[in-house]
Amino acid sequence: MKPIVLMTDSKPYMDERVKILHLPFIGIRTLPIQTIRSHYDWLIFTSKNAVDIFFKNYPQTQYDKIAAIGSKTKEYLEQMGYFVDFVPSAFNQECFIKEMNNRFDGLSVCLPVSRNARPKMFNALKRSANVDRIDLYAPVSNKVNILKAASMITNGEVNWITFMSPSSVEAYRCYNWHKDVSIMAIGHVTSHALAEIGIEHYVSPLETKESMIESILTIEKEKVTKHEF
Repeated sequence: MKPIVLMTDSKPYMDERVKILHLPFIGIRTLPIQTIRSHYDWLIFTSKNAVDIFFKNYPQTQYDKIAAIGSKTKEYLEQMGYFVDFVPSAFNQECFIKEMNNRFDGLSVCLPVSRNARPKMFNALKRSANVDRIDLYAPVSNKVNILKAASMITNGEVNWITFMSPSSVEAYRCYNWHKDVSIMAIGHVTSHALAEIGIEHYVSPLETKESMIESILTIEKEKVTKHEF
């Protein structure tokens, strides 16, 4: 029997090896347009949502180069016809900071992000670059989906639940964490959010949905093997 995986992020995903139920826990609310520079040496994108909202709300902004965190954001930009000049080898702020070297020194940088984005990258950039952080959107909880998920989990209709961000963890923290449901976090930041509220969980080795599913399948196979012996 295929594992039943409840995915809580906003982008649908398919994998024939598991049964995926898609219930986004977080929506977004676009924030008011700000006054920004007319030209930047670099734009840095951390998510598809940031790409969509920035180019919609700031279409006249000129730039020379684009950087992205994560292969999916890079692929999305390229699908839209934008060339990506820099992407770190791992899909998180820490790796971006480690590998950016002096690439942004003395240059103007625009960092369009969620209002809830961690400040680590902004703080690192502003030590050597002229960086503007633009809060594009704010996460909002999807109460209907969260209640539906809580009911499904309580009724034993789900084997796994995946969390893609601290915001999704926070949105669900007051609901039922059933002991028979396994939890998978996409990376160390989301893992930390789960650990802070005492939720046992697994962490995928790579910060991708593919890695999460691979990890789930490996764990399920190990459970079967252990049961057989």
